[in-house]
Parts: sequence; C-alpha cells; structure tokens
Amino acid sequence: MMFAKHPETLLIPHLCGELEGAERARVAAHLEGCDRCRSECDTLSATIGTLRQKIADLPMPDAAGYRAELRRKMASRQERKRSWWRPTLIAASFATAGVAVVIMIGWFSLHRGPNVDQLALADADLGMLRAYPVVEKMDLLENYDVIEHLDDLNAPPTDTTDARHS
Repeated sequence: MMFAKHPETLLIPHLCGELEGAERARVAAHLEGCDRCRSECDTLSATIGTLRQKIADLPMPDAAGYRAELRRKMASRQERKRSWWRPTLIAASFATAGVAVVIMIGWFSLHRGPNVDQLALADADLGMLRAYPVVEKMDLLENYDVIEHLDDLNAPPTDTTDARHS
C-alpha cells in the first residue's frame, strides 16, 4: 500500500532502523516507486553518515581535568560565602538605610493630616455625597464642572409626534 502523501517524516526513522513491521515495509515499498523520496533518502543518509563521522572525530573530554576544575570552582564559591563582611555589603546596607529614611520623611511630610482649606473643601462637597448613587453611575466623573451643574441643564424637548403614532 502506497502513502497518500510522501512519508517525509518517516525517512530518518527508516534510515535509523526505528520503524517496525508493516510501517517499515510500507516506507520501503514507497521508496522503490518514488524517485523523489529515494533521492531525499539518499541525501539524508549521506548527512547522517557525515554527522556520525564528525561525532566520532570529537575528542573525549578529560574527566580528571574536569573534576579538578569543578573542585576548584566549588572551593572558590565556599570561600566567597565565608567572607560576608565585605565593603560592598556595608555600603549597600547604608545606602538602603538612607533610602528608607528618605521615604519615611517623605511619607510623614505628605500625610500630616488635612489642613484648614482641605476641611472647608470637604464641607462644600457634601451635596455631591448625598447624591452619590447618581454620581457613581456616571461615566464622566473626571468632568466635575458638568456634574456640578447638572441641575442647570434643561430637559430635552420630547417629540410628541412619535408618541401619537405608537
């Protein structure tokens, strides 16, 4: 049985001997009748052979040298952990403390409580707070002038002709 499409994804598993039974036979039968797939299979086979040769030519890593380098790096890291009293740590601690003091001073200066003008303004806005259910449903809260003068707006005229024909 031939494939409806070319078995491109099965060519490498076929070359590596990873296909079994009926699937291997189907790919082999397709390769016998399809010049395109057979050419691609030959190219892939040559590429796999080149890769295998390159891998075989790679030098074996020196395990003893690797272990010695690893031990040296671990000892260096342990030594750095023991020396926690360093000038950079002290400078960073003082810098952090200074930033914390500046933030606290700024916070206390901004949050001293309301002044007399703020209290007078709060008393003036109580009218809006009484109508809060209306105000909270408005989309244009940032346009305070419109909200403040809503009572001054005239109601739109109603069209009486539509009411009669309904």
